[in-house]
Amino acid sequence: MQYINNGHVESPILVEISGEVVNPKLQLYVEGELYQEVPFTVEIAEHEKLLYGTKENDFYLNRQKTDGTLESLFSLEVLNFANDNVMRLPKDKSCEVRLIADNEILNAKVTIFAYYKAV
Repeated sequence: MQYINNGHVESPILVEISGEVVNPKLQLYVEGELYQEVPFTVEIAEHEKLLYGTKENDFYLNRQKTDGTLESLFSLEVLNFANDNVMRLPKDKSCEVRLIADNEILNAKVTIFAYYKAV
């Protein structure tokens, strides 16, 4: 998915990946160059979702189980804490978000939040 952030600040994203997915990875390319990569060491089962949000003061990485309950995936087994895990799209740049995994991702949704200053 390609996008140019015309907002006034970096744009946070919300990613929903529906299972079955093994070790998904988010990649952000800026002006055609790999800018950031956020890998997750996790298996999402059928009828479950991986939920990743990067809004300011609302950063999360959750698994939505089949009954609708949320399980936090913040752990060293899932996320590399030495990595920059908060993906935001820089302003006024050509950006591309890629979703990849060890297997095929059949169902995913990416929401980009562009923010504008008002006077």
